Amino acid sequence: MLTSLRTGQTLAFDRLGNPDAPPIVLLHGLSGSRLSYGAVVAHLEGDVWNVDLRGHGESSRATLESYDAQSYAADVAALIESEIRRPALVVGHSLGGVAAAQLGRSRPDLVAAVFLEDPPLYEGDAQRRENSPTAKFFPQLIAAVRELQDRSAPVDDYLPLVTEPTAEEASARCASLHRWDPTTMEAAVAGIVWSGFDPDAVLSCPVTIVRADPTLAVFTADDADRFAAANPHARIHAVPGASHTVHASPTLAPYLTHLQAFVRDP
Repeated sequence: MLTSLRTGQTLAFDRLGNPDAPPIVLLHGLSGSRLSYGAVVAHLEGDVWNVDLRGHGESSRATLESYDAQSYAADVAALIESEIRRPALVVGHSLGGVAAAQLGRSRPDLVAAVFLEDPPLYEGDAQRRENSPTAKFFPQLIAAVRELQDRSAPVDDYLPLVTEPTAEEASARCASLHRWDPTTMEAAVAGIVWSGFDPDAVLSCPVTIVRADPTLAVFTADDADRFAAANPHARIHAVPGASHTVHASPTLAPYLTHLQAFVRDP
């Protein structure tokens, strides 16, 4: 489904589950789409709203300067106000986690609790981004996707760019890249995503974080300590062996254990 928002954006989403149950909003990561949660939604009990962020999937694109946390969060706030119409549990992976955290801080009236999956909350630091083993590949991905999009390449041509562990996950990733606006990643490289975002601001709502394996994490052990100092009520769980996409198939089971516990008791 598509909805036009007061922010000027059009967001795409799927609504699944029980409309009378508590709402759960899913926000994917940078360069992904709502397709990335395909294996997750089947295990969620609730009124599930699986959303494409601006510049991703079937949602509308924006300008470089408006691919920032506050604008992403404003879109989700507008969606909750116009469509969901009650406070929601907000689940965010990576960029979606930054958007969820910003939403929880700026519009606590709309957020019952947040669940953040390996969130890059502290990547607003330019030196840290420069040293990031993940971010160093961003320029190559941007260039490769732009080349494929410029020649209207079919979805299967994106396969060499993906590393997902199963054919189903790889197919979803290719479809996400096919529709993605690479300018969103340019905004991350330039630090625009974190413009005006305060990673040390307190989240008043309940918050759960799942961390990737230390060798692969964006949200590090030091980040966990820093976040807990500002938010002593936070529940922070490490998932051994998990990649940055903790909900990927190899660690889907422990991810779901934490997510389902969060949904039952935020």
